[in-house]
Amino acid sequence: MNAGSILLSSLIALGSPIAFAASEGGDTWSAVAAAQRQGAALSIRIASSGSIAGLLASDQVAQATSSMGTAISPAESDRIVELNPTMRSMNVAYGERVIFRMNGKSFAWRFDVMPSRTHVDLREIAPADFPMRELRVFVAPQPEYRGG
Repeated sequence: MNAGSILLSSLIALGSPIAFAASEGGDTWSAVAAAQRQGAALSIRIASSGSIAGLLASDQVAQATSSMGTAISPAESDRIVELNPTMRSMNVAYGERVIFRMNGKSFAWRFDVMPSRTHVDLREIAPADFPMRELRVFVAPQPEYRGG
């Protein structure tokens, strides 16, 4: 069950009359069940700036991005890498912040990847309009996960 499903289930549960049943003694379930049998309709409204599908999709993108690192502002970078068409791979340290540049386009990325991840493919993190897409960035493991 993903975070979106849990959120949706929670909202539905809170909208249920059972969630607000009195607990001062007595048989509150019978009163709720009787009202539902008499045709009482349950209406749930969810306030959102987008569709549920859109919210779930953005949650999945956020999870994927965070496992590969995070986008940052260029001002936060540690180094600048000028890419050329012959490059196929490069190395970075865990947590390193890099600006990638090519043909007048650039973006900045922090490689705070999951411990099990050894590399990130540039095509997975680069903006759609970034010219170079085929580059594998090898990420050195975080020191506390190296073992020894």
